[in-house]
Amino acid sequence: MSAGRHASLLKIDTGAGNFNVRLTLNARHEATPADAWVFFGHGFLAAAIPDFKGSCEISGTVHVEKESADPDNASDSLFVEISAPSLFLSDCRIAETDVPTIHVAGNPSYVPGAGTESFGASSRAGWVQFLPYFLSHKFSVAHQRADVLFSDLNPGDYVLLPFVDDDESAEGSYRERLTRCVEEVRNRQALPVLVTPLAENTWEDGRYRDTRKAHAATITAVGERSRVPVLDLHARSTARHEQEGQDACAPLYLAEDPAQTTARGAWFASRIIASELRRVCGWEEGYQALAEAVEKTALTDSDPAAALFS
Repeated sequence: MSAGRHASLLKIDTGAGNFNVRLTLNARHEATPADAWVFFGHGFLAAAIPDFKGSCEISGTVHVEKESADPDNASDSLFVEISAPSLFLSDCRIAETDVPTIHVAGNPSYVPGAGTESFGASSRAGWVQFLPYFLSHKFSVAHQRADVLFSDLNPGDYVLLPFVDDDESAEGSYRERLTRCVEEVRNRQALPVLVTPLAENTWEDGRYRDTRKAHAATITAVGERSRVPVLDLHARSTARHEQEGQDACAPLYLAEDPAQTTARGAWFASRIIASELRRVCGWEEGYQALAEAVEKTALTDSDPAAALFS
């Protein structure tokens, strides 16, 4: 498939499954270099290029969900979104691929921001949105509610179970529900991974106030009891907050919501998740491939995309 026009949204009816996508992008000769963002699927970052000019090839792996009755959850189609002025898509190649999927079960606070128009470091975003950027093409990434997830789960897939942001107590029913999710994933011959909550933008008299400590402790305890790897996003983000202070952490969150990250905050959290995958999963039987899938170069400050989120 090819096109020679300005590119913003491309929809391809592929059916459900995992697909390799390869794009060729070109900037118009008269265009002033500008930041370019490319998203596959429903808002998953494939490339972030500062001061884009000339031409480049971008590739990635995309998970397309099974058809859903929910009209707000478009399915069976592969989406490509590009946010950059004076840029056109000269070639797009798509091929089905048989790779495992990393499913992330969560609530809307983990969902990518709505659309890519005027996307930038201060835009609303969730860490799931950037996770594919840190992984090789040996996996796809999907974000789904638990009820949809289990109908789309295949043996050999991985499931990240992050903290669910609601008013439920860290003990009792929350612990039981998390344990049941772990068991359900394993019953379907997939591999569960627990994720502790990201530190929120909560402060008192200039000192960080930890609102998620109890939930992080419960998740860690469930992981130890169930022998499930735990990615400790909470400990690492909390340490950053305490070290950097309130003013330095403010750009990571929307001003009106202490739990919702900007793209800068989502990038920060996603880098921690990727780093934890390498640190934790490399030692766990059955999880080594997940650890090896993390692109080490993407975790360095020399990665070109890092400049867009600093």
